[in-house]
Amino acid sequence: MYDTAATIRGIRLAKFRDKLGSALKRQYDLLEKAIQGRTFSLVTMERAVGDSGRIEELPYYRQLKRWWWKTADDQYAIVIRYGYHRLPFERGRFVYESDTLEAFKPFLIAQMRRVERGELDWAYDLYMSSRRIAGFSGVSSLYGSC
Repeated sequence: MYDTAATIRGIRLAKFRDKLGSALKRQYDLLEKAIQGRTFSLVTMERAVGDSGRIEELPYYRQLKRWWWKTADDQYAIVIRYGYHRLPFERGRFVYESDTLEAFKPFLIAQMRRVERGELDWAYDLYMSSRRIAGFSGVSSLYGSC
């Protein structure tokens, strides 16, 4: 017999890793462009019905929101986000600070590697527990109220 809850958790954990890994990669690309003084927008192809009535693939430009900002004491700070939630990169640490933007490059690379190795899976558990507190029940919602 299969443990359905464990299987669903594994699938959701894999999606979490994929989504967080791609978001970290986009932030890395955005950071590189910001260091060079250029802008970065994500281009995806969207299908839409054109004027002729045919389905066409059109470019869709999305502006990305930066995860870093400049603090009052002239340092830069960055957080890791999953949706609108801030995720800790270490136990109890949500914000990483640095004097320069260039110092965020090794930080983001290290976090991408940690996501690939599954070292931030505990952050997923923390994220899911915050959703349960907010009223989203997670896995148990698949079975209704028991």
